Amino acid sequence: MKPLRTELILPLPQFQFGFQSPVVTTGSCFSQTIGRKLQQSKFRVLNNPFGTVYNPISIHQQFIAALSQSTPAMNHFLEDQHHHFHYQYHSSTGMPSREDLMRHIQKLNDEVKAAIALSHVLIITYGTAYVYRLKADAEIVANCHKQSSALFTKALLTMEEVVASFRKLLDLLLPVNKNLQILLTVSPVRHLKDTLPLNSVSKSILRLACHELVQQYPQVKYFPAYELMMDDLRDYRFYKEDRIHPTKEATSYIWKKFKEQFIQNESRELMVAVKTIRQGMKHQAFHPGSLNHRQFLTTLEKKITSLEGQCDMAQERKWINEQLAL
Repeated sequence: MKPLRTELILPLPQFQFGFQSPVVTTGSCFSQTIGRKLQQSKFRVLNNPFGTVYNPISIHQQFIAALSQSTPAMNHFLEDQHHHFHYQYHSSTGMPSREDLMRHIQKLNDEVKAAIALSHVLIITYGTAYVYRLKADAEIVANCHKQSSALFTKALLTMEEVVASFRKLLDLLLPVNKNLQILLTVSPVRHLKDTLPLNSVSKSILRLACHELVQQYPQVKYFPAYELMMDDLRDYRFYKEDRIHPTKEATSYIWKKFKEQFIQNESRELMVAVKTIRQGMKHQAFHPGSLNHRQFLTTLEKKITSLEGQCDMAQERKWINEQLAL
């Protein structure tokens, strides 16, 4: 019988990382999803520190500002409903005062620069090639903060603009960490507000830019999250009810492919052990004081002890000590 789908077979990995490899993620919500899964598996991750950002220029500019320790543009601050925001940062960074927001951005920049210096991998997920420019100065914004559309003009980036912007970022990344591996992805989430035809145009520009960067720079790699969703799974049963976002099953499939491609075999084995422990922590005992439950906890404690020298099990150690003390 012929295969009922076209499976995307990934090439042999050009690099892999493990538990001892710090990771930074940034970009769209897909990057945050990968970061969260790595965190759950006990990797050391700074996950989407600037919040969800979709366009490549803003993603690059945020990291350029952090690495160069530049001050946020004063004319890009705004106040809305007694909170202060900045057009170059996500709404989640909002603060009660401009001074608080400036300190918060500086803290984020310090944290990101320090993390980049120590990290082995930077994962960037691009979501859309469409950008919004503030009419006042024609600058691209990361977030419109629900302000009137009359304040902005919408534009479509070119592949050349994305590549040129990335080069500026790379020029600052390499002096800080010459061994950093950069993993690019294109988000599998479709932007229907751009219409389906124009969403395809947008994703095509992002994909072409990624291809160009992989060809130019040996430290840049590409993971085909978008292709796995659109060409491998290729079925609406893998989308949530909004027909835009991948289901849990689809995300798990893409995550499995990611692990096979980029995570070392030894670390994948440890990930299975971590998952077993975390599943055991969800166990609800009908009789907490019974001998069987005490034996279950003792066995789980031994598993935690066996991993403590290989990854951070502080949370699990605290939990098991509390359970054994009951």
